[in-house]
Amino acid sequence: MRPTRRALPTPRESGQPATLFSPGGRQRVGGTLFLLLAGMGLAAQDAITDAQWIALLWLSALPLALALWPTLPPQMPQLNRATLRMVAIFLTVMTLCAVQLLRIQVVMSDVISHRVGVDPATGAVVSNPLLADAALRVPRGAILDRNGVVLADSVARDGVYARQYLTPDTADVTGYFSPRLYGATGLEASWDDVLLGDAGGNPFWQALQTLKGLPPQGNDLHLTLDAALQQQAHAALGSRPGAVVLLDVQTGAVLVLASNPTFDANALTALTDADRAAAQAAWTTLTTDPRTPLVQRATSGLYAPGSTFKTVTAS
Repeated sequence: MRPTRRALPTPRESGQPATLFSPGGRQRVGGTLFLLLAGMGLAAQDAITDAQWIALLWLSALPLALALWPTLPPQMPQLNRATLRMVAIFLTVMTLCAVQLLRIQVVMSDVISHRVGVDPATGAVVSNPLLADAALRVPRGAILDRNGVVLADSVARDGVYARQYLTPDTADVTGYFSPRLYGATGLEASWDDVLLGDAGGNPFWQALQTLKGLPPQGNDLHLTLDAALQQQAHAALGSRPGAVVLLDVQTGAVLVLASNPTFDANALTALTDADRAAAQAAWTTLTTDPRTPLVQRATSGLYAPGSTFKTVTAS
């Protein structure tokens, strides 16, 4: 008579603990809901506030705990049951922490590092000082008009690079660069990556500079703007608030983009404490001026349209 091989006992029969990640329906539903909620929050990035993200993360903790909660046989010793449940709680908390770190360090790292705020006591703009100092150590590229006239450039000063603006009539186009106080506007802001050398250059050369531990070299920005025509437009406006736009009808190139009144962008560059005090005084003057010189009327002003049909009859 041949001996019969006895079947192995099931976990319930043998008293062995059930696996913590049992592929049951409860675990699948909980895991799917957690991935859906956490994924939606991560994909939203800065479209939701930090408070909304934390609320969403805590909400996703419920299906996560449901997915990780073990199914235990009734005959399991109480100590083992408590241990497995504590492990499930620990894994839930650590997973939530890992998702939060993923959002801070990877998904939102660039947004968080570039956040600015306003000091409620003084009204001063507060930004990341590390980014401000790093930006001042990079020689930003020059901004030039169509004829090669330098509108803005960087000069070495006290171990950093200060921005100087050589044509005051183009400040409404170039904007200002004040990383320690007021950030950047105009072309200084919209083409910041190119002027800093982070974009628009030779990728191989940029990688080589990074390997050497050297700061990037800024790229020059060449405009279709004509500084001489821009000056004439401001002279024609005189003291009247308004804007002048001149386009090349053949190419669509912008030759003049004047906004009046304009401002001195050099007054907002602050490197030392003395510069900071002067820049803050200039900022107060500009922001309290009822003529709003910081508003680019050519691009941001709202005006009622005039009679456009006269251009047809005149031609």
